[in-house]
Amino acid sequence: SSKLNHSKKIKTSGASPENHAVDQTPSSELTGEPTKQNQSKIANKRIQSMLQVADSNPTENSERVIDVFVHRMRFLKLNLRPIIAMASTPWSPRRLSSGDSHQEDQLCNIHSQRLAISREGGSVELLNTKERWISVGSVPGVRGREVDALVWVCSKSSPTSITVQERSFESSKLNVLDRHELIRYEDEHRRLIGCSRDGTIFELDFATKRQKNVIGSGGGGVFCLSSLYSRGNCDNESAGYFAAGCEDGSVKLYRISDEEDEKCSSGLPQLISTLPSAGNAVLSLAWLPGHHGGMEGSVIFAGVADGTIRRFDCTTAVFTATISTGTVLTTRSSASTSHRWKPTLRMTVENRGLREATKVWALEALSDGTVISGDSLGHVQIWDGLSGTMSQTFNHNESGADVLCLALSEDENKVFASGVDSRVICIERQQGNVVQSNSKNASFEPPVMRKWINTGALRQHTHDVKALVVCHKHVRNNSDYLELLVSGGVDTKLCTYVAKDFKSSRPKIWYNWPMLSPVSISRKRRLLCVARAKQIDIYQLDCSIDVKLQSVLDPIVKDETKCHVKTISIQSSFNLNCATISDDGNFLAASDAASTYLFSLGIEEKNGVI
Repeated sequence: SSKLNHSKKIKTSGASPENHAVDQTPSSELTGEPTKQNQSKIANKRIQSMLQVADSNPTENSERVIDVFVHRMRFLKLNLRPIIAMASTPWSPRRLSSGDSHQEDQLCNIHSQRLAISREGGSVELLNTKERWISVGSVPGVRGREVDALVWVCSKSSPTSITVQERSFESSKLNVLDRHELIRYEDEHRRLIGCSRDGTIFELDFATKRQKNVIGSGGGGVFCLSSLYSRGNCDNESAGYFAAGCEDGSVKLYRISDEEDEKCSSGLPQLISTLPSAGNAVLSLAWLPGHHGGMEGSVIFAGVADGTIRRFDCTTAVFTATISTGTVLTTRSSASTSHRWKPTLRMTVENRGLREATKVWALEALSDGTVISGDSLGHVQIWDGLSGTMSQTFNHNESGADVLCLALSEDENKVFASGVDSRVICIERQQGNVVQSNSKNASFEPPVMRKWINTGALRQHTHDVKALVVCHKHVRNNSDYLELLVSGGVDTKLCTYVAKDFKSSRPKIWYNWPMLSPVSISRKRRLLCVARAKQIDIYQLDCSIDVKLQSVLDPIVKDETKCHVKTISIQSSFNLNCATISDDGNFLAASDAASTYLFSLGIEEKNGVI
């Protein structure tokens, strides 16, 4: 049985109807530990006095009383979905050369980051980091297709590819800019790519709330994605490329196509290269940009299910003849430039004598060539990406639970790790004199030998943490930004940590509030409609309630089976977007990514039961 009805008296002032509050018992009358019987007597006495005032002729100073029935339904089972993966838009702070703080704040508000979250069941949400992590978009997804990885890519015409000189606006021009139009324009040119273990790669369109440009990987299930745009560089064509790690051990490179691209008018991602197979499933990827932040001279590190980390180097050659398959082609005057990939290094992770190979679940690569891995033995290991030697090992937990995710701070001096053990640990590199590398002349410089130290751990989640990502949030009344670590997992909630003061600051918890309420009501028929991913449940609210004054605080228990009226299952390939019932209860409307459904409800009532 479930508790359905409570009756509460709400008191409003007759002279000021706008100021209202729920009538509460004064604290002086509830000294000590009052029993339930005493509370009921006190409440009934106050209700009696309010009813006498309500029955009398109202004056300007009289109190008006509203009788409200609160239906508390505990059997709706609005279960939230666990988080599978997260991806934030690259960080590209902008500053004005004019020195005007007001104009600078305007640009800071315009270029806020977005956080994409994929949940169990195939749905993907888009959150605004600036406005208290509210949901600004969603894609309900396809049934039976989980979104296992997400990555952002950049279109050629993206506004983030503006030079520093062009970012300096005059005050007269800045006043004319429409902030909302700029936000919309920038969001339209950020492309979110997702993949699934069913072997599909697709683009997520939040405007149409559906997956588009769906292609097959040709290499089985896709477990991980990476792109050069994740490094925050969109000043070249390479920001439109992304890599996918497949089940057959291959790493496939794709180029996202623009609507204005004549070569790729279909809009589908174009396969432009396939790296040599590693022999086992590729579980994680890390892509370091090369010369000028582009593909030339870039390096890909792949974590493989056989307990190894493979390194692939990109070399460049110029040809005038036809180039064979497996190369990246770009036009350079009359000749063709070929970006060819070759395996150059193999790093083996220990397995402690176990028969099953260690799984490398997560990888991060630093600009100096340092590689950080998280594996199924609960280790976070630091590698020299040039020589392939391991320099340090950290135990994430004592039980040896898997490390599933890693995140890297902006200055690359802090690494955050978590996994099956829900602790989030921070590994920090010791401070020292670092020689700044010149990214225009080399992909990365040899790493400076500085030790890493485990500086702290926090446990805010109750279950597995499956995703970590670093975001930036603009601080109000200030031109600075706050670097935040965001974690999510099986317990469905988001937790944010201040990266700079990870150990001393208190994390914040953000719960999943949907954009649209899944509940709608029919007032005349007293029906309640609950929209779910695959079906719509309809419940009845009891209208024959006889509440006696002496039992006003006692709940009226109703049978759950009698409250449920009907379940309408919708056969579709897509999850439902929304549903609502008309006020008279005669019609029910629902929608998904492909269709809109309208049902006519034939309601029969027998002995007061629908």
